Amino acid sequence: MKTLIAASTALVTALLILSPALAFAATGTITVHTDSTSYTTGQTVTITGSVSPAPSGTPELIVQVTGPSGVVFREPATVTSGSFSVPPFTAAGADWVSGTYTVLAGGLTGYANGTTTFTFSTSTGPGSSTILIQINDTVNAISAKLDTIQTDLSGNDTALSGQLTTLSGQLATLSSDLSGNFSALSSFTSATSTQLKSINGTLTTISTQVTAALKAANAAQASAATAATDATNASNDNSNTQTYVLVVAVLAAIDLVLVLAVLIRKLS
Repeated sequence: MKTLIAASTALVTALLILSPALAFAATGTITVHTDSTSYTTGQTVTITGSVSPAPSGTPELIVQVTGPSGVVFREPATVTSGSFSVPPFTAAGADWVSGTYTVLAGGLTGYANGTTTFTFSTSTGPGSSTILIQINDTVNAISAKLDTIQTDLSGNDTALSGQLTTLSGQLATLSSDLSGNFSALSSFTSATSTQLKSINGTLTTISTQVTAALKAANAAQASAATAATDATNASNDNSNTQTYVLVVAVLAAIDLVLVLAVLIRKLS
C-alpha cells in the first residue's frame, strides 16, 4: 500500500514539475511560504501562498511536502482572491527524518509551480540542538524584522524628503505667484488711478465748456431779445414819422387850397 502511495505521489510530482506543456503555457506564478525555515519533531508546520495574477473563480492546486524519505504531506488547496493555504500539520512520524524538505505548490493550469524549502531535525526532547535551532530561528526572525523596519524607515525617510521637497517647491511657486499677482495688481491700480485722473480732467473740461456754452447761449438769447425790442421800437418810430409827415402834407395841402381860394376870390 505504501509503495502504491509513493508511486502515485511520484507520478503527481512528475506531472507538476516536469510537464513541458504546463511550463510552456504558464503565464502566471505561484508563491508558497512556510511559517519557519526549520522545524523539529512535534512542531506545527503552516503553509500559505499566493497566485499572481489572481485566477477567476476558486480553482484548486496541490500542496506537497517531500523530504529525504519521500512525500510526507500532500493536500489540495483552494485559491480564493489570489491566496491559498492548507490546514496546519505536525512534523512527526516515521517518515519525518532529519534533512531538507521541499514544499511544492502547483497543478494550476497556466501558472508556474512555486517551491520553498525548510530543514527538519528529529529530537526526543528539548535538547541542546533543539534550543540552538529555536534560538537561530528567533535570531533570524528578529533580523528579518529589523531589516523590514530599516527598509520601511529608509523608504519613509525618502518619501518624507520627497514630500518636503515637493512642498518647498509648491511654496516657492505660491510665493512667486503671489508676488506676480501683487505686482500686476499694483500696476493695474496705478493705471486705473491715472485713467480716473484723466477722466476727471476731461469731465472738468467738458463741464467748463458746457458752462461757457450756456453763458453764450444766454447772452445770445438776451441779444436776440434786445434786437427784437429795438426792431419793434424802430418799427414804431418809423410808423409815427410816416403819420406825422402825412398830417403835415395834408395840412399844407389844405393851407394851399385856402390860399388859392382867397386869391381866386380877390381876382374875381
